[in-house]
Amino acid sequence: MKDAFVPFDLVWNRIVETIGSGEAIPERARPVYLVRNLYGQVSLSASDAVEDDAPCREALQRLAERLRDELGAHGSPPDTGVLFVEPSLLTGLEGATR
Repeated sequence: MKDAFVPFDLVWNRIVETIGSGEAIPERARPVYLVRNLYGQVSLSASDAVEDDAPCREALQRLAERLRDELGAHGSPPDTGVLFVEPSLLTGLEGATR
């Protein structure tokens, strides 16, 4: 659904559909969080421990690209589609998710 407008309140449903219809997130990359920035753009966030793991990194980048295609303006630009962060920061997201 590339370049189609997705209303803000339907973004979550589109994310669930996109993730459910594509390739699986590699087990080694889990947990993966979805982060929405102040502009409403959605990025994936994963542990920096898998950043150097080419298959994991590429799978996450493909998922970020699919989300960008499906979410239109709510998808993050290519340079911020996947955010690799310290695991302690990811742990801090637990309980703050929907």
